[in-house]
Amino acid sequence: MNPSSRTLRIYAVLLLAIGAASVLFDPIAKAVTLYAEGKTGLIVCGIAAALAVTFSRLIASGTSWARWAGLALSFILLSYCGPKAFSLAKAVSAGTEKGHIWYKATLFAIIAVVSLWATVSQFVNARQNDPSPRA
Repeated sequence: MNPSSRTLRIYAVLLLAIGAASVLFDPIAKAVTLYAEGKTGLIVCGIAAALAVTFSRLIASGTSWARWAGLALSFILLSYCGPKAFSLAKAVSAGTEKGHIWYKATLFAIIAVVSLWATVSQFVNARQNDPSPRA
């Protein structure tokens, strides 16, 4: 299996796990139950995972642009979730009254770390498999 394709499939599984975690734990009650406010996390992570699997299949079938599309997907999630995690962590350290902010900060930080891994891995794989000559 192509390393880029494998990376995107692992990335999709991790995104689905993070999306499931956003709705399966209620940080206010501190219990494993359905948390209705986390449904947007599941939706976004599910859509990103579906795109990652689609790009993975395209890479496996020989489509060269799908490597760069997978790289763009992981970079977009990294560029959104990284700053969001820092701003939420700042709110947590400032003592924000809402009790679920720490959970959001943790989920955004995990998505940022996973996206950083996928971005770097995709970039390295795309550069190694790029047929264009280098100077």
